[in-house]
Parts: sequence; C-alpha cells; structure tokens
Amino acid sequence: MKKSTHNNAYIVDRIENGIAVLYSEDGSKLDIMLSDFPKPLSQGDMVMISEGRYQKNEKETEERKKKLIALRKELSSDREVKK
Repeated sequence: MKKSTHNNAYIVDRIENGIAVLYSEDGSKLDIMLSDFPKPLSQGDMVMISEGRYQKNEKETEERKKKLIALRKELSSDREVKK
C-alpha cells in the first residue's frame, strides 16, 4: 500500500468521470469530485485534508515521483544485469 507519514494524507489512485479516487496509508478510500480541488490533480499526487479542505501537497508529490523514478532505474538495471 502507498505510504505516508501523515494521517490526513491521501494518494490519488486514479481519476474517473470527474472523480478523484484517493487512498490513505491505512487503505481508507475517498471519492472526491475534482471540482472540490483548488488545483488540477493527476494520478500519484499527494493530497492533504485539513478542516474539510483538500489541497495537493506539491512537495510530497515531487518527493514520491523522485523515489519512484529511482526505483524504476534500479529495477531496470537489475533486470539488465540478470540477462
């Protein structure tokens, strides 16, 4: 499951029919209308919920993307070594 150090943090799992499908670290699911977000969202974005307001966490989103890119490179190089 996707990890976060924040209890009110969610990951955008997917977007379908104008709805962002979010999951928290503990697996809780939320379906939120895209129109409720102040900024555009993409799959993989971190979203913080505070006082009933939703906000994309730009810093956490970028950190997660960098980690995923590094992991993909590592897995790709491991695969090439095994050939």
